[in-house]
Amino acid sequence: MRKTLVIAVREYQAAVRTKTFVVSLVIMPLMGSAGLIAAWMFKDQVHVGDKRFAIVDRTGVLFHSIAAAADDYNETVVFESAGENGGARRRQIKPRFMVEAVDPRAEGDGLRAELSDRVRHGELAGFVEIQPGALDAADAPLVGERARQDSRTSGDSRTGGDSRTSGGMSESDAFAILRHGIDFPTAEAVGRPDDAAASGDGPIVYHSNNPMYFEFRVWLEGVVNSVARERRIRSTGLDPAVVGWVSRHVPVEHAPLYQRTADGALLPAQKYDHYVQVAARVTLCFLLFTVILIGAMPLTYSVLEEKMQRTAEVLLGSVTTFQFMMGKLLGMVGVSLTIVTIYLFVGFMSASYFGYGHMLPRDLVTWFVLYQACAILMFGSIYIAIGAACNDIKDAQNLMTPASVIACIPLFVIRPVMLEPNSTFSTLVSLFPPATPVLMLLRQGLPAPVPLWQPIVGLILVVATSLVCVGIAARIFRIGILMQGQGANLREIIYWAFAREGRMPSIPRRRSGDDTPTTWARPHSEPIAS
Repeated sequence: MRKTLVIAVREYQAAVRTKTFVVSLVIMPLMGSAGLIAAWMFKDQVHVGDKRFAIVDRTGVLFHSIAAAADDYNETVVFESAGENGGARRRQIKPRFMVEAVDPRAEGDGLRAELSDRVRHGELAGFVEIQPGALDAADAPLVGERARQDSRTSGDSRTGGDSRTSGGMSESDAFAILRHGIDFPTAEAVGRPDDAAASGDGPIVYHSNNPMYFEFRVWLEGVVNSVARERRIRSTGLDPAVVGWVSRHVPVEHAPLYQRTADGALLPAQKYDHYVQVAARVTLCFLLFTVILIGAMPLTYSVLEEKMQRTAEVLLGSVTTFQFMMGKLLGMVGVSLTIVTIYLFVGFMSASYFGYGHMLPRDLVTWFVLYQACAILMFGSIYIAIGAACNDIKDAQNLMTPASVIACIPLFVIRPVMLEPNSTFSTLVSLFPPATPVLMLLRQGLPAPVPLWQPIVGLILVVATSLVCVGIAARIFRIGILMQGQGANLREIIYWAFAREGRMPSIPRRRSGDDTPTTWARPHSEPIAS
């Protein structure tokens, strides 16, 4: 045990007493937040040149509304506010929308070809075709029938009988419209004209050669639907202002459950920022995942370097292969705990400074440390075995890929686990030992309670798997650390892992590129002694 601790301390000091360790502590969070930092740095790098769009309005009524909405957009959205200094010149932050009317009486295919050429030449950013029936409320009879059914089921006490509005619609129909809403009619509902059918598109179509720029399409959709909704409401004889008041949005806030103290007192539910709390839990899980990879993967290169430089042969004259391997593993566990301690301390202090300290999951720190230590032992032993079995970096990288895929399993299922943390799938996948540290910690961090037996069983499975991995890795390490020449393949590594203890297995001969037989181990030799 003393020799193992000596090697562990040596590995720990060799890792943390370097300038690269300090630099990596700063670089790692910067790399993790590089996307957010880049988005903040380049948020003002937007092309603000005018974007011109051609409108082919076959309804004869929509273009004026679109042009008025574009003028309002260019005045209120395109420029940032002047701030306190009202006389300051406002800075443009978005491109202006410039719309031009196109004669809708032109021949359909020829007009589309001409406008498409203008888009290709850069004269237009796109063009829009609005068919004649785009604003028709063809589903009104269906709504009226649904309203009559509702009036029979809900009774006349609310509607006051079957009286009529000023537009001739019964009050039951009007209430049904407000209850169910008026859907934008499809091309089949409005009886799409032949010209639209020839184009193979719907009642309103936006053509552009830049599918990634969807801001104008979203804006146009809002304008058209606003006009269509107002026209349909007026056609029912209702007051648009009253309809707007009736359909006013009512927000719904999220809050935790009520709780009782030990003496039975009721604790009120406290409002909190749900997104910040979830982000804190997810960040903690990603920190665990990152530290596992950072702590385990370097072991491959460390063992490979010592093997290539023949340093391991000197060390194995004083210690056993198991002591050598466990010393490296324990040293890397200490390094990972040091990294986590620094990040958690800085994270708690920063969150408390900005007023979010109460949202950080302090109750998960103990589980975090236990999961991390076991995960480092489990994945570290795998990477150590890979380093011992290989003789160059290329072979090691090929074998590290499957191990890295296993370590990334939590990332593949993190979304369904967050949506349904207590489902059967989430429970089973979080009890799969390679995924347990990240997924079980994520489930424990979410508001939905996790039965205590699940993290306990998960931790037991992780510990057992870690011991099995360490034992198998010790067998591979015992043989592979002194092997020189061409590296072993996957079949030979499996052969080493399950060979009978106490004897070094004889590895089947295979020929190298020059057809010269190469023996990979001395047959039936005695085990390496300390």
